[in-house]
Formats: sequence, C-alpha cells, structure tokens
Amino acid sequence: MSAFPDDPILLARGKYSTLRAEREDQYKRVQKLCTTMQNHLTLAILGIQERPTKNRLSLDTLRACLGNFENAWNRVDELVAEMNALKPLAWDDQDET
Repeated sequence: MSAFPDDPILLARGKYSTLRAEREDQYKRVQKLCTTMQNHLTLAILGIQERPTKNRLSLDTLRACLGNFENAWNRVDELVAEMNALKPLAWDDQDET
C-alpha cells in the first residue's frame, strides 16, 4: 500500500494548495492597498486644508486603490469557490485546510 493517496487526490490537493497560495497573495495585496489608502487619506486631509483645488493626486490614488481593492475581493471570492469545490476531492470530506 502506498504512503501517498491516489493521483487524482494528489492533483486536487496540489490545485487546492495553489489556490490557497494565490488567496494569501490577494490578502497581502489588500493589506498593501489599505496602507496606501490610509497614507493618501492623510494626504487628502492635508491637501484640502492647504490647497483644495491643487492637491487632487491623493483622490486619484484613492480611486485607483479602491478599484484594485474591489478586484482583489472579487478574486478572493472566485478562489474560495474553487477551493470549496476541490476540498472534498482533495481530502475525502475531511476537515483539513
């Protein structure tokens, strides 16, 4: 008897692991976006107080960050759905992640 599960199970586990790694990358991406947004919110507050018509770069950056945040959120949703579909194949309905 082999110490490893059958090939289809191993393939499902490999796919699951790859999806989980990408999900973690998306989480890191969101963390960086949140830091950038926080910094640019501070700059926006200062900009509107000092020169409201001239300092709009922070607003543009915040819009871009928010769009990227939404894209990351949507990708995480996709990854989780794929992971949920693979989990029973990868672990024979065991509760492992």
